[in-house]
Amino acid sequence: TTSITSRVPCIIMMPADLEKKRKSVLHRRWKGACILGWLIFLFFQILMGWNKFESKQPICSFNDNNFDSWYRYCNYSIFSGFCITCIIMLGKLFVSSNRGLQQTPYLVFSNIVVMGMIANCLAIFDWGGCCVDVLGVASPASVWGEWCGCGPLLLFTILSPPNKPQLSTVDKALIFSFSICLLTGFLINLKQPIWMGHMWLVISFFSYSPFFFLYWYVKKERSAVNHLNLSLWFSFCMPLFPVIYLLAFWRIIDAPQTMLAYLFLSMATKGLY
Repeated sequence: TTSITSRVPCIIMMPADLEKKRKSVLHRRWKGACILGWLIFLFFQILMGWNKFESKQPICSFNDNNFDSWYRYCNYSIFSGFCITCIIMLGKLFVSSNRGLQQTPYLVFSNIVVMGMIANCLAIFDWGGCCVDVLGVASPASVWGEWCGCGPLLLFTILSPPNKPQLSTVDKALIFSFSICLLTGFLINLKQPIWMGHMWLVISFFSYSPFFFLYWYVKKERSAVNHLNLSLWFSFCMPLFPVIYLLAFWRIIDAPQTMLAYLFLSMATKGLY
């Protein structure tokens, strides 16, 4: 007869695998990566708040009080979605609390979710105002801190499977390219000639182009399934943000619809994390 224990799948991590995970770049660097993400997030939030309340010529001077009441009701609903996502993530953390090193990705994603929830809350209170860039596209001021703080942090997690000892040169170049994509997107909000705004837009789109091939790059490295899923989302769902930008640029959607689309996508993508 077959014993009961032979039917139970073995979930005990072997010492060699445990040592590899302990030496992985994700386990060794996740705290520093999260701290850097928070510093970038806080820097942008403080900058946008100071710029609105203290500067004589604020970057994002448009006020969302001019929008209809439905805009705020939709914003409250998006914030509720963030809260639900945060509760789910806390449950994931609690379930994985006895799994040691397997808890690390959940800790990173918890930081990402909390940043997104704070940014949405700040958007409700019109922190920093509403940005209308030189090309006429609107965005909440608070989301720039979230994007610049969370984006590279998410990419770092995708490129750091459990058994990877360090980031390769290509990995670092991808993180740098995505950071340039976000930074040049923010620079379009500064007061400048129209041609310069178009230049930043082209650089931003060009800097994102390598990520259409991210899934195949991660698959080539034989990463875990969850990292492959994240890379697939990053390659084919993240372009929805520039699609929204182009729709606003071509005046197919107006300012409140653009801002709500950005906030909703930020909330939805946190749920996918």
